[in-house]
Amino acid sequence: MSIVGTLTLPVLTLESVGYPEEVEYLGLSMCLSNLAVSQLCKYKFDSMVKFGDVYVGAGPDGIFTLEDSDTFDGGEIDSVVELPLTDLGVSYQKRLRKIHVGFETNGSLKVTVSNDEGNEREYTLTPLNTSNLQHGSRVSVNRDGKGRYWKLRLENIDGCDFSLDSIEVIPIILARKPSGL
Repeated sequence: MSIVGTLTLPVLTLESVGYPEEVEYLGLSMCLSNLAVSQLCKYKFDSMVKFGDVYVGAGPDGIFTLEDSDTFDGGEIDSVVELPLTDLGVSYQKRLRKIHVGFETNGSLKVTVSNDEGNEREYTLTPLNTSNLQHGSRVSVNRDGKGRYWKLRLENIDGCDFSLDSIEVIPIILARKPSGL
């Protein structure tokens, strides 16, 4: 949809075309028992509530329950957990050897490992059990990346359901600190 406007003056005719910007919504939800924050990016809600055992969201398009299905408006639900940049409490440069994840899922997860040196690698975390029971799996990280600070990002593949129980990173500490320290 475009908006057309015309301004005519004695010496000048000015015509312009404008396109309305698509509004993006960001909802934040906080679990008060552990202060965990969730971002809801596709919901056009201005309020949410837990009513009994059901979560309900309200917005300009109506009132919706959030636990009706495993899809959102017919599409898969993208879920992402991005951990903050960390030096793991050690100021030396390091390589990551393995990442052990304890989780529950009914599919695979994509693990993205990046560092302050600009290296980024993607791995697939394949579960040993896809029946949403607690179990563990690991990713072996390539040896060609090094850096002081590292960041992990986990996201579902094909809209699978998952929850994380633990993440353990096995670093290899290198013999020197980064330059400038």
